[in-house]
Order: sequence, then structure tokens, then C-alpha cells
Amino acid sequence: MTPVPVMLTEALRHHRAGHLREAEQLYRQILKSDPHHSDALHLLGLLAYQIGRNDAAEDLIRRAIAFNGRVPAFHSDLGNVQKKQGKLGEAVTSYRRALTLRPDFAEAHNNLGIALAEQGELDKAKTSYRRALTLRPDYPEAHNNLGNALRDQGQLDEAAASYGRALTNRPDFAAAHNNLGVVLVAQNKPGEAAASFERASTLAPGNAETHNNLGLALAKQGRLEEAVAAYQRALTHRPDYVVAHNNLGVALREQGKAGEALVSLGKALAYRPDYAEAHNNLGNVFADQGRFAEAEASYRLALNYRPDHAETHYNLGNVLTDLNRFTEAVASYRQSLVYRPDCAETLNNLGNAMKYQGKLDEAVESCERALAGAPHGAVYLNLAELKRFTPRDPHLAAMEDLARDIGSLPVDSRIALHFALGKAYDDCEEHDRAFAHFRDGNALKRQQVVYEEAAILGLMERTRRLFDGELMAAKAGWGDPSNEPIFIVGMPRSGSSLLEQILASHPQVFGAGECRDFHHLASNLGSGRAYPEGALGLSAFELQQLARNYLARLRSVSSGAARFTDKLPINFLYAGLIHLALPNARIIHTRRDPADTCLSCFFTSFSVGQYYTFDLGDLGRYYRAYDQLIDQWRAVLPPSVLIEVDYETLVADLEGQTRRVLSHCGLDWDEACLSFHETERVVRTASAVQVREQVHNRSIGRWRKYQQYLQPLLRELGPVTRDS
Repeated sequence: MTPVPVMLTEALRHHRAGHLREAEQLYRQILKSDPHHSDALHLLGLLAYQIGRNDAAEDLIRRAIAFNGRVPAFHSDLGNVQKKQGKLGEAVTSYRRALTLRPDFAEAHNNLGIALAEQGELDKAKTSYRRALTLRPDYPEAHNNLGNALRDQGQLDEAAASYGRALTNRPDFAAAHNNLGVVLVAQNKPGEAAASFERASTLAPGNAETHNNLGLALAKQGRLEEAVAAYQRALTHRPDYVVAHNNLGVALREQGKAGEALVSLGKALAYRPDYAEAHNNLGNVFADQGRFAEAEASYRLALNYRPDHAETHYNLGNVLTDLNRFTEAVASYRQSLVYRPDCAETLNNLGNAMKYQGKLDEAVESCERALAGAPHGAVYLNLAELKRFTPRDPHLAAMEDLARDIGSLPVDSRIALHFALGKAYDDCEEHDRAFAHFRDGNALKRQQVVYEEAAILGLMERTRRLFDGELMAAKAGWGDPSNEPIFIVGMPRSGSSLLEQILASHPQVFGAGECRDFHHLASNLGSGRAYPEGALGLSAFELQQLARNYLARLRSVSSGAARFTDKLPINFLYAGLIHLALPNARIIHTRRDPADTCLSCFFTSFSVGQYYTFDLGDLGRYYRAYDQLIDQWRAVLPPSVLIEVDYETLVADLEGQTRRVLSHCGLDWDEACLSFHETERVVRTASAVQVREQVHNRSIGRWRKYQQYLQPLLRELGPVTRDS
């Protein structure tokens, strides 16, 4: 029979070579001849630990200790098994027993540090790591683990230094490269972080976490295609890696690939339904698509799993704002501020929500809180819309200070600051300085968009030609007979918000604001038919269905009112189709001096659409095409349907013009319409503040103050006239 020492030597050789089955057979053979052989029990326990049989490993090592409790490695290895099982308190006890037997046992000090760190006792963990390093200064694992503890305490510079020492002692230490990358990301050094992650992934190509981290670093640099590839590599190695599915979804969303983003986020949630961050990100994709109800549901699910997530409360506030549910939006923003009190973005949006509700003093207070934390152009622009400036206004001085290094600001902040300063200087009658800022702000906005002028002007021209008297007569009376809608159409900044506020002050009228529903329905007439040509073949049934779809949506928000206004300006494009679908609806065209209208558009920082307003020449050509289309509606729509209201006349004769409009709409006179500025309702337009004021004539003829700068506009406007 082979002697036990020989068998043990042979077993160790197999064990170290990875021949675990052969090693196990020899260990068991030793124990058959000597059941009390502590080394064989210990080594068989280590083998069980290696293959994930932790309960068996613990039992075997405990038996080894029972027969020989004076071996430090037995206690240390038992601690490793217990740590793997999540028995952290028992693991700490085992490591300390090992160190009682051998105080210079560097590995046990290191492992004790790991167990303490997992218990959240980071200061004690650091002490253990440092003891290990006093004994073994070249111990890379201890340097790496000390770096982890320092990182978790926010001591990023010290953590990076520890990882650096680990890599000095072991340049091919993949985990240390990865951990260094994590710290560099936190230090906002994504380029250096990506280099660390790339080194780690070269050394350990099968490590999914490293590929995921590389994706994060690349995404922070805007290298989205490379980030997507990195996330996909992570998922190749670990298909159930929910964090990588989530991050891939975020990157795809930022690439504008909403469908693919939804798939990736859906996979993350399939693996982990309670993953709050993925629910939150899913709501970001739905919001991008205008699917606000689904976005709201996703955000609420996220908050169900993580009620303290400030970003989700903020996002929910945004989508509730999109749904015009401002009281709820304000509550969501306030809840976000509980967890992130000084977030300028949240405070700014809270201010906007209050502005739309007419709570102007509270809106100003929210903006000022935002500015106290972090001066930002967007907040100054919001504040500028809420107040009138004087030359010695401290906010104006603060904006001027920020503008001294305006080139260093992100482009969106630069744009907003230009518009805010333009508004402030206009209030102060400093017209040269005001126009310079409006010009620069618009120029920056123009660089960010693709304005397809030929297509847009062509659409207006084709509409003008197609909707002739013959078409209107052929389909007359085909639509739905409802007289509920009152459409207010025209150019932006032409007085439409003022007129809607007057009408919405009538007890029978609900002011629905700028509703995009008819615009969406007209843009998609079904069966691939595009507007305006698609309108030619519409049957009576299809016109009635278009009207019913529109009415259903507006009735759902109009609080049971007998009539409602829809003041989306671009609906001037569809006035003929509106009349065919809703022959008893009233259409009011608001108009204002062309140069005043265009100047006001140029001085407004529109958030979406209205790309024609960013250049004076574009603006003049657009106005001229719009004016020609209005001429066509005057020719083909009955006077009982279409009337026009001049802003200047409305301001000069408020009661007379109000009586005229109410009569046109079939509404009885009501004095409340003259006190429109006292009406409490949501107004979500660029005129949200102005409609809370009594009428004034300050803006009439305003263009003349800027006439020397408006030649590109005036040339394009040409002899535009307005017929009464």
C-alpha cells in the first residue's frame, strides 16, 4: 500500500494542476486509512470550496480544525468559506482566530478586511488592509482592496493611488485596472477610464463587468457606437447581465433608436422585474415618443421599487407637465428636491410649472433658489420671462458676469443666456445690446437644427392650390356637426394666447391651449396618405371619423364644458380640412403687424419646432407663405366660420372686439371676459406671463426700435398687407 505522505504529495500535484477528480480520490483514500488526517480534510474542504460545494467545504474544514486547531491556515480558509456563504460575522471570528495563532499572517489580515468591508465597517477594513501591507508591502490584492474601501468612502485620489500601487506590483492585475477605471469615471476622466477598462478587458476578455464599465466610459465621451459594442460584448459573456441590458438601452435611446432601446430595457426587466433604474429609463424612452401615459406608468413602477430616487421623481414631474397636470408635477418636483435639495434643473422646472399655473411669485422664488446653487443660462431665461429688468438689477449684473466667459458654457446654456440677456436689455431700452444677444442666440440655435425650408414652403403652397372652391363645395356638410371647437390659428406671437384667455374666462368655454391632436390626425390620414394630397380622397365617413377622434381627445380634457378652444398656431395650415371635418366649428385668425409678429418670434427661444424663427430671412419667407395661405382661406371659408382679430384693435377696443368674437362663436356676453387677467387657469405658452396682465400697447410698433437690424426680414416680407 502506498504510504500516506506519498499519496498526499501526489494528491497535491493533481490539485494544483486542476485535476480535481484525481485529487479528490486520493484525499478520500487517505481519509479511509486515517479518518483524523487533518491536512487531507482541510485540502478536501478547499477542493469542495473550489467547485462551489460550500456546505461540504465548511464541514470538512471544521473537522480538520477539530483534530488540529493550531493551524492558522485552517481558520483563515474556514473564514473564506463562511464569507462566501454570507456568514460574515462567523468569517470575521475565523480570521481573528487565525491571526491570534499567527499575527504576521498577511493573507488573513487582507481577508479579514474584505469581510469587514462587506459588513460596512470600512474604517476597520482599511486598518486590516494596512496591517497586511505593513507585513507585505508588495501585496497587490491588499493594495487593490484598500483602494476599494477608499473609493467606497469617496476618497477617490487615495483610492487611485492604491490601485496604482497594486499595478506597480502586478501590471497584469485585471481587477485593479477595472477598479481604477471606476474611480476615473467618478473623477470625470472618462478618457483615462476607458484606457483602464480596455487594458482590463484585454487581460480578462471574458469579464462582462469590465466590458460594461468600458461602455459607460465610452458613453460619457459621446462615443455611443463603441459603447453599444462594449455592452453587447458584456452580454455575449453574460446574457443575463441586467445592468448591461439597461445601459445598452440607455445608449440606444441616446442614438435615437427607440425601438431597440425598448427591447434592451425590456430584457433587463424580464430578468429583474424590480429593477427601478430600468423602469425609470424605460419611462425616458416612452416620453421621447410622446407616449406620456406609458412613461408615467414606468416612472411610478420605478418609484414603487425605489421611492427615494430623486431622478425618477424629477422625470415624473416632467411627464406630468407634458400631460398638463401641473399640480401633480409640482408635487413630484418637490419630492425630488427632498432627496436632491439643490438640484438647479429640478428647481427650474418647478418654477416653470408654477409659471404655467400663474403662481408667478413662487416661480421667481424657485428660480432664485436654482441660481443660488448653480448659475445657468436656462434658469436665467426662465427668470427673464417672469420679470421686467431695470439697469441696476442684480440679476442682470450676475448674467453679465456669467457672459464674460460665455464661450466656456455648454451650447444650450449659451443660447439661453443670450436670450435672457436680450430680454433684459430690451426691458432696459438698450436696443443695440439686446439685438446682439438675440441674434447670437438664434444663430446658435440655427446651427443645431436642419430647417427644410423648401419642403415647408412647398407644403403651404400645395395646400393653397389644392383646397380650392371646387373641393370645398364638393365635400361641404360631410363632416361631424359638433360646434364645440373654437380654433384660434395664426402666427406665433400674434395675440392668440390673449384671445384664448379672454374666451376661457367665459363660463361656457374651456381653454385647452395648444393641442397637437388635429395636427397629428391631419399629418396621418391613414393608408399612407399624406397631407394635403391625402385630403382629396377622404370620404364622408373618413371626415366624420377624423372629427370624432379629435373630439374624443379634446372632450377628455375639457371638463365637460359646452365649448373649448384649441389655439395651436400651426392649425392655420389645416383650416380647410378643419371646416370639412367640423363644418360648425369656429375658426378665429389672430393677426398682428407682420414686422412686430416676426420680431417677437425672433426674440422668443422656442423649445421645439418653429425652426424658421432662427433666421430673419427664413422668418420673412415663412410669413409671406403663411399670409398667402390665409388669403386662400378668406376666399373659400364662409364668414360665419372664419373671422380675423387684429391684436392692435383688440388692445384698443377690448370690449368691442370681445363682443364681436363671442357673437361669432354663438356665446352670450359675460363680463368675466374683460377680467381675463384674473382667471386662474393653466397657460403653457410663451405668453404665460403676459396673459396674467391687463392689456397694454407697449409692444405695438416695437419693431421700429430695431429697424436698422431687420433689413433681411423686411426685404423678404415685401409688401405684405392685411385686408380687413
